[in-house]
Amino acid sequence: MKALQGLLICLLLVIRCAAQGVSAEDWQRRADLASGGNCVKSSMQAARLTLEDANHLFATGDVKTAHSDVDVAVHYVQRSVDCSLHTRKAEKGAEIDLRKLIRRMKDVQQTLDFEDRPHLAQSVLELEKQRDRLLNAMFGAAGGGAEKTP
Repeated sequence: MKALQGLLICLLLVIRCAAQGVSAEDWQRRADLASGGNCVKSSMQAARLTLEDANHLFATGDVKTAHSDVDVAVHYVQRSVDCSLHTRKAEKGAEIDLRKLIRRMKDVQQTLDFEDRPHLAQSVLELEKQRDRLLNAMFGAAGGGAEKTP
């Protein structure tokens, strides 16, 4: 019985590792083909994984490719926000994920050499603009959730 349990645990670990082995490029392809709520989630996942790839590239010294990956991550965030605003779905989840991504990009920025930081600072500003778009759609006058005055 214990051998069966051990085998089951090993099998579950293999399945989990295989599920986590989906690359950023795979998520980018999924995001490009997705629509609606799936577009929001897959685009945000592609952005998150691409940022992690960029972080790894920064650590290994491939700065030019890392900056390119940061630009790709920003593109997929914009796609996620556009899909969310167009379909009016998954706005709250997209805003939460975007807030986490901004925090992560700021963390990555702090690990970089001084001359590599301005590009990420500009990318953080763009992500914050995208978050503002989401928040305005959710709570702004156009979204119907404007603050009421007495």
